[in-house]
Amino acid sequence: MNLNALVGADDDVGTWIFARTRGQWVKGQGAAIGFTCGESLVAGVAYTMYNGANVWAAIAVDPAFQRRWATRHALRVIFDYPFRQLGCQRISALVYEANTVSQRFLTRLGFHREATLAHAAPDGDMFVYALHAKDCQWLR
Repeated sequence: MNLNALVGADDDVGTWIFARTRGQWVKGQGAAIGFTCGESLVAGVAYTMYNGANVWAAIAVDPAFQRRWATRHALRVIFDYPFRQLGCQRISALVYEANTVSQRFLTRLGFHREATLAHAAPDGDMFVYALHAKDCQWLR
């Protein structure tokens, strides 16, 4: 499988991601990196609410590519933008309590669960996960 990074299509990729994560992409209010296989968008990461130290990330993946898209190259691309280009100290991510697949994925990437937002989701709690730049193994 040959994945290609898609940059410069922030609004298209962001809209694709948030349609799959029960969120809302606001055009022009963030950056997004997509990953394509052929002509199809199969994964993406959207970055929003950058404040100089932190940026919030949302990740979506086509289920058919769930286990195949996160190559070392893709992970370097994902973490280079917030940590090297933006100079963030950390990346934060919100995850629905019921989304154990995403929780395990973030943990494998090096994120740690930092907080619980009680009753913040229609069907339960949400968790805040964080990864600090000094702990990011993907940029070494």
